[in-house]
Amino acid sequence: MHLPTLALATLALKTSALAAPSGAELHLLPLPPGFQQAEATDCSADGQVLVGTAWPAYEAFRWSDVGGYQLLGVVPGVTTDSTAQGVSGDGRVVVGWGTSPNVIEGFRWEAGTGMTHLPALGGQTSVRLSSPACTDRTGAWVGGYSYDQDLEEGTLWPAGGAPFSTGFLSTAHSSAIEAVALDAPVAVGWSTLATFASRATSWDPTNGLVDLGVLSGFSESIATAVSHDGTRVLGSCSSATGAQACAWTAGGGLQPVGAWPSAISLLFVRDADATAETFVGTYRTGSGATVGFYYSPATGVVDLAAHLAANGVSLSGVQRLEPYGMSADGNVVVGRAVLAAGGRRAFRARFAPVGGALLGSDVCAPSVVNSVGKSPDLAAYGSPVAADGACTLFADDLPPGQNALFVVSAGTQVVPSFLGGAGTLCLAQPLGRLGPPQLVGPSGELQRAVDLGAVPTGAGGQPTPPGTTWHFQLWYRDGAANVMNFTSARSVTFQ
Repeated sequence: MHLPTLALATLALKTSALAAPSGAELHLLPLPPGFQQAEATDCSADGQVLVGTAWPAYEAFRWSDVGGYQLLGVVPGVTTDSTAQGVSGDGRVVVGWGTSPNVIEGFRWEAGTGMTHLPALGGQTSVRLSSPACTDRTGAWVGGYSYDQDLEEGTLWPAGGAPFSTGFLSTAHSSAIEAVALDAPVAVGWSTLATFASRATSWDPTNGLVDLGVLSGFSESIATAVSHDGTRVLGSCSSATGAQACAWTAGGGLQPVGAWPSAISLLFVRDADATAETFVGTYRTGSGATVGFYYSPATGVVDLAAHLAANGVSLSGVQRLEPYGMSADGNVVVGRAVLAAGGRRAFRARFAPVGGALLGSDVCAPSVVNSVGKSPDLAAYGSPVAADGACTLFADDLPPGQNALFVVSAGTQVVPSFLGGAGTLCLAQPLGRLGPPQLVGPSGELQRAVDLGAVPTGAGGQPTPPGTTWHFQLWYRDGAANVMNFTSARSVTFQ
């Protein structure tokens, strides 16, 4: 079944939001009309666009704060349903697969073209199935596998080009791509050996397919996440008696990450932040229970639901959370909420930015008092090193339920009552828009990750070489009178 596209901002207002004084929130997305359950499988780099699948009539969706649901349909003449598995970092390209009788076929979706078929690799047999699962920042590279009579073969689909194999570690065995770096031509996954044991792999155009090894004491490994620049690979190692998360770097090789419960199995690192230092996933306990976990160097391995509860979020009606995607700054997690009353709902959890340093300095603070009697400030958190790609803007004391837009400029200029509004614009023209407008939640707080590799100034997306200074501000609607206001601004110079 295919329903018309729903572009209703009001749906975003109906999202169930369980907020905490800390700024952490858990949003259970509403179900699209005609569907009984749903899950989110990935999110854009800034955490504002979610993709997933609604059922029982399986159909891929794209969801955003402003646009609500878009149901993506099926591949015309090829499949009868669809399942979304990944979204590009900029939120524009969705990839996944659909089915028809005895066939699984891959798709790529964009707003201008809709769904297009991603074919499997060519071969001698008629059984060729394609299964893309991941993409980079812009959709230039899509990764997954092709399937041919019990043989999976790692496959990359370059935009506008023919699919090609990433190869095998052992002839006539299986391989797959599980993740693609946001900003580098690096794809990670696994390949089986002649013994049928799996090995974590990394592929790039220069080195081809590389065996990343396995930790001592374990028999198998897989790679399922990678840093934005492709230099740090995450995955898991397993044996008959347990499992352990692991990370690979060129300088350190394969190393264990985190202290994990004993006798766990099916440990999957589902996604990570841009540095691949913070990540989420699932594992199964010795008793067979599924646990959704969150890991950061500060928290160690924690149950995601318990971590939210520790941040003051109510989990009323939620039995467990199974995370599948994470934003580039690590502050947004998406996945599937298993409800106590039965059923599944897509969720988005948001943490206030607690990792990283406070960046930059205030510009023209304090801001003009708003309709809730506050003078909201803008802060920036992350790393002062531009190459780390870690910068998140955070504003509080905002009027709930109002639209807001983060803007950026290469210069500053004080303009009181800008465009007849109440607030003071502190940035020089031209202004760049940091993503689409956002809706302020019940906590009165808002945040957005900044893509330092493509800052949207008036001259287009610009990189951030060392020594660059960017100036940020939040422009927001203030109260029922439709008055526009601003936070203070923040200036950050990156190393």
